Amino acid sequence: NADAVFYFPVVDRLDLLTSAGLTYNKLDVKSGKDENKLGWAAGVGAQYALTDKLAVRSLVRYEEANLDTFGSDGAYKYTLGLSHKF
Repeated sequence: NADAVFYFPVVDRLDLLTSAGLTYNKLDVKSGKDENKLGWAAGVGAQYALTDKLAVRSLVRYEEANLDTFGSDGAYKYTLGLSHKF
């Protein structure tokens, strides 16, 4: 994945996030129906700064897959993480 993330301050210590980018999906199936697809990805979320250097954030992303083997157009990914500024 390669994404650009955009931050929109809401109130002190709280930001809304959006992301947009590209995703590369590789599927190796034992039956020999391997697939490689390039698609787009987009997400929304929020980030809360616990301190000046530490923040917690959550993001929901949709990734276009277009994998013909499983008839899948895409998938949602839910993430929760920590961010640290050096």
